[in-house]
Amino acid sequence: MSRRHQKKRWQPWMTGLIAVALTVFAFYLGFAKSLPFTGHGYQISAVFSNAQEIRVKSPVRIAGVNVGKVTEVDHLVTDGKGQQAAVVKMELSDDALPIKQDATMEIRPRLFLEGNLFVDLHPGSPSAPEINSGSTVPIAQTSTSVQLDQVLTTLQAPVRSDLQTFLVEFGNALDKYGGGAGLQTNFRSSPAAYRYTAEVNEAVLGTQPGDLTGLVVNLDSFIRALNGHQTQLQDLVTNLGTVLNAFGKEGNALETAIFTLPQVLSEGQPALVNLNAALPQLRAFAREALPGAR
Repeated sequence: MSRRHQKKRWQPWMTGLIAVALTVFAFYLGFAKSLPFTGHGYQISAVFSNAQEIRVKSPVRIAGVNVGKVTEVDHLVTDGKGQQAAVVKMELSDDALPIKQDATMEIRPRLFLEGNLFVDLHPGSPSAPEINSGSTVPIAQTSTSVQLDQVLTTLQAPVRSDLQTFLVEFGNALDKYGGGAGLQTNFRSSPAAYRYTAEVNEAVLGTQPGDLTGLVVNLDSFIRALNGHQTQLQDLVTNLGTVLNAFGKEGNALETAIFTLPQVLSEGQPALVNLNAALPQLRAFAREALPGAR
């Protein structure tokens, strides 16, 4: 038998088997979007005050580009009142790195045709130190977007009635009561005021490059701190409302006190000056009288 006949011939079924295997592999890549037998990538977790029905496999995006996915959502109860929070675990690709310590995340709705939600990731400032895989972003650096149903829930009948009243009165102020003409007169007769307003706006920019940026960053930190103490903020607003209500009930007495305050200050200032001048002699007398008092 010749050597040519001794070699194993390529069978057609082998070609079909390889084609089927390649097709299955292509379908796997299309649905899984990852290579098999590879280890987990960069892992990161974040604590949200409200997970807003975000699901496993929801995308994680940076500037609209997919850089990872949600791998687990663990719902928590933070206090005895049943306040909900959630730990969202994510797996990120190398395109998302590096992630800094001041990174922020927000759960946002996707496009109308996409449906569902996604995690909007801001990796942080370049000067901040990096965080390692497996780290957790605290709740102070996360937020959730306002959903349409929440907006509609706030527009109950009393709110809608007040909003209608405001729009009617605002329209009357501009049309019926000469408000539009008054605004036009104000614009024409107040060029100096607008000049000073421009100077104020220029002063807001600061004296050094980056002052306004620092103001915005610090204001963002301040707002996040307020958001992290909502219960204390509600108590503060409630107590402030009580104080203002008490002032409102004593409006006449408060008006009288404010009217007489300049006279009290004008008469009290000389008395305070004389008292201040008498304090050295009083101090010397106290030192001399101390041995006899003992």
